[in-house]
Amino acid sequence: MAAIRTLFDHLVTGGVLQHNPALSVKAPRQNLGKGKTPVLTAEEAGELLRSIDTGTVVGLRDRALIGVMVFAFARPRVSAACGMNVGDIFHQQRRLWVRLHEKGGKFHEMPCHPTLEGYLAEYIERARLSEAGRFPLYQAIKSRPYGRREAVLSGERLHRTNAWQMVRRRAKAAGIATEVMYITHSLFF
Repeated sequence: MAAIRTLFDHLVTGGVLQHNPALSVKAPRQNLGKGKTPVLTAEEAGELLRSIDTGTVVGLRDRALIGVMVFAFARPRVSAACGMNVGDIFHQQRRLWVRLHEKGGKFHEMPCHPTLEGYLAEYIERARLSEAGRFPLYQAIKSRPYGRREAVLSGERLHRTNAWQMVRRRAKAAGIATEVMYITHSLFF
């Protein structure tokens, strides 16, 4: 319907038609019902989170990022999670809250699940991000400096494509057979 409206708009602008006849036509609502995109179950998501080695800052980052995607009740887009800054984790009403920046300048604020609160606190402390405010929360990795055993965060925002590659890589390493496209939400385990 949008394509037809655009075509007629073009014809009106070009002087071929007097008015756009498609403007008054309402498009039928589409009800897709249940999607066919594979989603991790609660058990698989729990298994994925438990399988991540948290001995490194990268492991803590990955667990915190997947944790936001699992425990955020709105099932955020990976772009919204990767777009978070350190200042988007804040205390309100004696709880830790997260702020996700969605499309169109909208944002979604919600209290953290206690498990997610622990994941974020541990990551922020280990990565020394507590005073970083406007710095990206989830950062890309620098190549390992000579003589260092552990990778270092670069200060640059983790790109959503790299984040999905990480999630898929972590799921494969955890032995999860489901192709990871989305992670289910509202988990309490």
